[in-house]
Amino acid sequence: MTRDERAAARRLIPPLPLLLALLIAIAPTACRPRASFTLARLLIVAPLTGERAAAGREVVEAARLAVEEWQGSQGAGARVEVITIDEQASQPVRALLRDPHLLLAVGFTDEVSAATARRLLDGPEAPAGVSLANPGPGPRPPGLVELAPSTRQVQEVAAAALAYNYGPLPVTVIASAEPSAVAAAQAFVALAPGRDLPVRALITLTNTATDFARLAQAVRAPGPQVVYVVGQGVDAGSLWAELRLRDPRARLVLAPGVLGEGFYRTAGGFFEGVSAIELTPLPAELEQAQGFVARFSARFGRPPTALAGRAYDATLLGLSAVTAAAAAGAPTRATVRAALTAVGSYRGVMRTYELADGAPTRWPLAMYRLGRDGTPTLIGEPEIP
Repeated sequence: MTRDERAAARRLIPPLPLLLALLIAIAPTACRPRASFTLARLLIVAPLTGERAAAGREVVEAARLAVEEWQGSQGAGARVEVITIDEQASQPVRALLRDPHLLLAVGFTDEVSAATARRLLDGPEAPAGVSLANPGPGPRPPGLVELAPSTRQVQEVAAAALAYNYGPLPVTVIASAEPSAVAAAQAFVALAPGRDLPVRALITLTNTATDFARLAQAVRAPGPQVVYVVGQGVDAGSLWAELRLRDPRARLVLAPGVLGEGFYRTAGGFFEGVSAIELTPLPAELEQAQGFVARFSARFGRPPTALAGRAYDATLLGLSAVTAAAAAGAPTRATVRAALTAVGSYRGVMRTYELADGAPTRWPLAMYRLGRDGTPTLIGEPEIP
């Protein structure tokens, strides 16, 4: 090669800084795992009608956002079709599950539908699934992840939180009439002695109208106490409106799911000092979730709820199994189930989930304190030491 030819060749090679910049720019795309298949279907099972329809809308919106973002990262080689269905409609769900292109089901937001998921997704030919509720003890089929704590996990952390914040004060436990609330209250009572929490009484409400003035008189204690309410916000608020007048030394703690419109409407304006426990903080309160909050808010015009954040995580967890299965060829139900079963840790926007046998091994809660106007302030994320 002549001197002139060598000079011309050097002009064709980019300078080293530019070459490095090009390599860095293309590296994430080149290294990112990509799925390659013609069509897969994802079923979102959520409450689309009735009192919990607003919660169902959050689940559907967050799941759709997750699918769109995941599909955008995969390029044109993968296409996912989303189907939504009301979680109360078990027969249509059964019909949809016969579709061989349906690889993944996400949702199942309460204990009843989560128990249904265990039945519907059982068997070697069933699709994989990620549930947002945990129905408690019982066999969990391989390929189903319940991205939620058990009743025992929740109440064990709640007992630890009350022991830490209120010390040796006696606790009166109030349970709404529904079986899930009764079971949670009983679990708390069973676990409280392990945290040196003295339980004064467990009172279970009936399905008939409750005389909350009489109940408040019965709950009233000669000294300071904690009243821990499990179940319905209306029950908690109605009791607190009466008890606060009769026993100003009482402290009220709301179990997960109790704080809401029903409590605010019936509590008589007595909010200051009330504590509430939730399964997770709000996405807006988590540094690692700010990107999700911004995208969700821009898309739907409001910030996401905690349930929306968990639905987003659940969907991307399931899709990560689809990606892993597709690495060996077109994904099938069996390969997606196997990939999902193999996940031991998953970093979502709400938290890092440590999983074993399809369920979380630990679950910190979120504890709030209400201000005078009822605004909740996050004061800690208790967990078992």
